[in-house]
Amino acid sequence: MKLIACKKWEKGKWIPYDGQDEKLLDKYYSVLKELLADKKIMVLSYSDAGDIVSKAVYVNLHENDRDIWINSDATADLSKHLVVPSMVTGYIFDEASVSGVMLKGTAEIEKRHEYILRSWRDEFIDWYDDGVFGKDFTVIHFHIETVRVFYDSKEITIALDTE
Repeated sequence: MKLIACKKWEKGKWIPYDGQDEKLLDKYYSVLKELLADKKIMVLSYSDAGDIVSKAVYVNLHENDRDIWINSDATADLSKHLVVPSMVTGYIFDEASVSGVMLKGTAEIEKRHEYILRSWRDEFIDWYDDGVFGKDFTVIHFHIETVRVFYDSKEITIALDTE
């Protein structure tokens, strides 16, 4: 994890500031983890024609705060777009705390059976009546590379893939 940039909202504009405080970085990282646990996200990308391709979905599973899995249906524009791995952006916002995160990374259709099974929940049968390995249930793997956290009138950008 590496700090890339810090800004704070002061007198009606964003200004850079030194956010090198380790406790501050830990706090912002905890905001990310809390919002991921909330399970709702808007994911978007751009088609080759420049059109926005998006879907509001639930996060089914996340690991190491760098990888999340979301479900979609095979006919959704986002699913069709992600047949080839693509850059995506995800947004999670909590109105009550006025905090949010913007996640950037790559996404693709998940092919590993283990993650497809782990993403399935029994209530999905109401939407995907042919089950977990049916023709319509699709799992998307989103690998997060950078996170921009908005919290307490501050914005901090963190690179997660620093190894």
